[in-house]
Amino acid sequence: MRTQALIDTDGLRHNLAIARGLAPQSKILAMIKANAYGHGLLLCAETLDADFFGVATLEEAYALRLHGISKRIVLTPGFQNKEELIHVMDLELDTMVHYPHQVEILEKYHGSYKIPVWYKFNTGMHRLGFAYEEALHYFSRLEKLSNIEVVALMSHLASADVPNNPHTLLQLERFDNLTKGLPHPKSLLNSAGLVNYPSHAYDIVRPGMLVYGVSPTDADIQNLGLIPVMTLQASVLSKVKVNQGESVGYGSAWTAQEDSEIAVIGCGYGDGYPQVPKAAQVYYKDQLLPIIGRVSMDFLTIDITDCRHKMEVGDAVELWGKNLPVNIAAAGIGIGVYPLLTGVMARVPRKDAIELSMYHQSYQKFKTQLDYKPKGK
Repeated sequence: MRTQALIDTDGLRHNLAIARGLAPQSKILAMIKANAYGHGLLLCAETLDADFFGVATLEEAYALRLHGISKRIVLTPGFQNKEELIHVMDLELDTMVHYPHQVEILEKYHGSYKIPVWYKFNTGMHRLGFAYEEALHYFSRLEKLSNIEVVALMSHLASADVPNNPHTLLQLERFDNLTKGLPHPKSLLNSAGLVNYPSHAYDIVRPGMLVYGVSPTDADIQNLGLIPVMTLQASVLSKVKVNQGESVGYGSAWTAQEDSEIAVIGCGYGDGYPQVPKAAQVYYKDQLLPIIGRVSMDFLTIDITDCRHKMEVGDAVELWGKNLPVNIAAAGIGIGVYPLLTGVMARVPRKDAIELSMYHQSYQKFKTQLDYKPKGK
């Protein structure tokens, strides 16, 4: 084993249940874009019993359909041109509509297939969405089209992670004003909004990071009842004695202040671990050990001089997960949680931790019952 991401599928289900508990009257659009925030697109799609899945690209949607995922999928950036609209229909996707050009394309579509549309208002995020002044004009044009199904009216909050934020309260007011009297379902809250503004859950909520066991606000995950889903771990490849005054790694970025011992771990920036962490640590048994020097493409080094346990080649260390929360790991590295998780590279296998545990238990039982001795022993 070099680097692997163990995915707690029971934790995924548990966190989705937490989201449902925060908005018991709402449907769930689970965001699984960006390879399910780094957790593995297909594994998470097969695990999560959400009402909709949210993706960011046609490629993600195609991968889901190719592997038999029949659940409704929402293409959150929507289509950019007629060709992409054709792909939306071929893959039977819901699409976001947030820009006048998209309405104009839909007005030229005369097919019989009824396209499911999520109509997005810009209430103050100023990213995607129809401007406040023109939103109802374009919506009235859209409503006239017989081959369109309006699934939901939606917007996105810019500062939902801050309770009672004045800008968020203004966005809530604008959204209510724009949708007043319109009979369609509404969708507004992401993970942070679910935690801080649950009274505005409306008909559909859109949790992302919360589903993966990461707090979207300053609230502690234990207080929210969340379970961290990803445990990123890697193995010890070697142990090296370093004399006082000697340096380690590229650029001699770390020099031993005393006779020391380091361990080389099989994880690097080629796996998605940032190259120059500030004060990062790894977890080994019940101890945090510092990462030293520069992270290289395939390796990083840790100082094990003061390790309380005997570390052996082949042992696993935790880069983040159950024992070292990813937000703590991210703070030590000097990076945000979102880019850290989504930056885990494709070469890192995502494995169902529950299945691996069951396999390990059955393998140990098999060895015990048959006095099994692996080859080479």
